Amino acid sequence: MAEKQIDALVNVVAGENAAIWAYGFLMAFLGEDEYQAAFKFFNAHRDARDAARLKLRALNQTPPRPEPNYDLPFPVNNDEAARQLAAFLEDRLSGIYAAWVATETNEDQIYAFEKALETARRYYFWAKEVKSFPGAVA
Repeated sequence: MAEKQIDALVNVVAGENAAIWAYGFLMAFLGEDEYQAAFKFFNAHRDARDAARLKLRALNQTPPRPEPNYDLPFPVNNDEAARQLAAFLEDRLSGIYAAWVATETNEDQIYAFEKALETARRYYFWAKEVKSFPGAVA
C-alpha cells in the first residue's frame, strides 16, 4: 500500500476519533429525537473508526489514538449550535473520506466512497441543505 493510502487512513481514524468525542459532547444539548439520531451517528462513527483502525493494523501501522480533548470550531451551548457542530463534523469527514477515495482502487475505493456518502447524508440531516461538494474547503 502506498504512503498516500496509509496517510489517508490515518486521517480517517483521526477524524473519526474527533467526531466520536464531539458527538459525545453535543448530545448533551439535543432534545430526545435528535439525541437518538446523534447516538446512532455516534455509533456509526465508532464502527467506521474501528474498521479503519483494523485496516491500518493489517498494514502493520499503528492507528492514531484519540486526543483527550478537542478544540471546538465555535462555542456550543444550545441545541442550534450542537446541530451546527454535527453538520460541521460530517462535512469535514466527507472531505477526509473523499481524500481516501482518491488514493484507493477496487473494493477499498468503493468502501471509502460509501463512507463519504454516509457522512454527506448525515450532513444533510443536520444542516437541512445540500452542498455541491460535501467536504470541500471554501
